[in-house]
Amino acid sequence: MAKPQRLFEPRRLAGAAILFCGLALTTVIALSLLALGLRLAVEPARAAPLASAWFVGNHTRARLIAAPFIDPAGKGPPRIYAGVHLEMDDGWKTYWRTPGEAGGIPPSFDWSGSVNLAAAKVLYPVPIRIPGPYGETIGYKHEIVFPVHLEAKDPSRPIELNLVFNYGVCLDICIPAEGRMRLVVPPRVAATASTASLIARYLARVPGYGRRSGKIERLEARLEGRAPQLIIEAKLDEPSAAEEAELFVEAPDGLYIPSPAKTPLDASGRVRFRVDLTKGEDPALLKGRTLRLTLASREGQIEMDWPIR
Repeated sequence: MAKPQRLFEPRRLAGAAILFCGLALTTVIALSLLALGLRLAVEPARAAPLASAWFVGNHTRARLIAAPFIDPAGKGPPRIYAGVHLEMDDGWKTYWRTPGEAGGIPPSFDWSGSVNLAAAKVLYPVPIRIPGPYGETIGYKHEIVFPVHLEAKDPSRPIELNLVFNYGVCLDICIPAEGRMRLVVPPRVAATASTASLIARYLARVPGYGRRSGKIERLEARLEGRAPQLIIEAKLDEPSAAEEAELFVEAPDGLYIPSPAKTPLDASGRVRFRVDLTKGEDPALLKGRTLRLTLASREGQIEMDWPIR
């Protein structure tokens, strides 16, 4: 008697399910990247993550990752992004490029030991304000990825990234750390869910790369008199986002700018930020300088330079 034929083979069903899940995840990531104005350069879902070994530091660990993204217009080859991925223990923090009033160590990235690397542009996702016993700091908690736009000297050859990553990590007192990481990025990078989606998530928080939202309408600098101050007025695209909107003000050459105080102006999403310059350095030092303003809310972010006349 002929053996009955199974209509459904369990192993085949399991394999089909895994393949379906992999394709579904890749589709979700690609749709997310379209919101950034970028498109994932899709490779087979079985490709291994492109990542270095973890460097384990004081209450932190760090590694290098990489992934390609294609311009939505389809012009030119994929743009390769690396990411400096830093994880911190609960309660610990690291710093933005401007650490804030309590001070700290901004991150620095030394790529000089790399091979076939023409340029490495480090991008900074919008940070958060972190209150502390010695004042406010500006930075990140739990996890951060600093996206890095790479350019090869010879696009047909691999890029060998050799990074010396200096950063500060803090619970109550800032501790300096130095991580050394190496990653070889081939000319044709396999885009995988674990690296591409991680870099994409933090690219969405970089002004100019994620969703643009809001407008800075006016800056008035009062540098003389008994109450020197900066007054900055902005408007949020979504009025309900004005309540938690943040403004970060940076001056060149390490000049310290106190944190702005915010006052909502009306129900249309307009807000005013006031910076009390009596709490900082000599206000006269700002004359003729250009400030960098970063306006951020849950709807997106913008960044612009504003000269002080």
